[in-house]
Amino acid sequence: MIDWKKEIDNWISLKVENFQTVRKDFYSLFEKAFENTVFPEKAWFGIPLSKNSLSLSLGSVFLLGSVRDGAIWILVDCDLSDVVPYRCEIVKSSIHSGTNLFWIEARNKNVKEISNNQLIWEHYRIASAKVLRAPQSSAERESVKKGKTRLSDFWKDYTSTINYELSEKVFEREVSKSRKEKSDERRIRIKKASKIPIMVESKSISFVRNPDVVAETLENSKGICAYCGNYAPFNRDSDETPYLEVHHIIPLSEGGEDSIENSVALCPNCHRQAHFGKLNFNIDKIKK
Repeated sequence: MIDWKKEIDNWISLKVENFQTVRKDFYSLFEKAFENTVFPEKAWFGIPLSKNSLSLSLGSVFLLGSVRDGAIWILVDCDLSDVVPYRCEIVKSSIHSGTNLFWIEARNKNVKEISNNQLIWEHYRIASAKVLRAPQSSAERESVKKGKTRLSDFWKDYTSTINYELSEKVFEREVSKSRKEKSDERRIRIKKASKIPIMVESKSISFVRNPDVVAETLENSKGICAYCGNYAPFNRDSDETPYLEVHHIIPLSEGGEDSIENSVALCPNCHRQAHFGKLNFNIDKIKK
């Protein structure tokens, strides 16, 4: 079994000045990452053969990395530049995959602060699930794995659940942003994105859905409920758009796709009826 602390010692002794004084801080940094990686069986830790970083990665995507120039990169699911004192930029390769992810860039001197920032780790945890949508994470290439060890092989104390409320807030922001874009742009991303939703555990099963599918379904509805035919009962306070809710015809929990073809916009009453009503909900009418 890998001695992960020794791996960190080997790295920082070569790359970090006064490494003896910060080694425990680096231990804490990677411990936080290990604990909060939702899919440890898919993540790899160590120093690659190129020796250009010490990292935890999923496929070829960094989840957390300490690189040669003294920078630390952490993957998060949204722009946190307004709430953390570090540079935050979008992961360019994520833009076209239908899943926006962001890098937080800090320096070695900030290691302890980052380790103690719970907000960062909450968003890191969500990102460690969402990154599975990225094409770069879909294959475990031998070149990526060389010199590294699978996280689940040596670390068992991880947090498999995500903060559902936090995830939903981020998701709503993404939907709002997606709706401001052109339909053609959304459809390009939808075509590239996986139709299989990412399943994670909270107190119950939830899914990391595609915000572009929601935005496109709402736009196509023109504000009219697909079941009762009535206009949305009110407009959103945030952007004055008609308030409808997106419903999956075949539930995701039953293997339904996260796709436009499997989604309809319903008014709140009809949506509740679809899930909880005793009246006959004519699913064939919805499919038409």
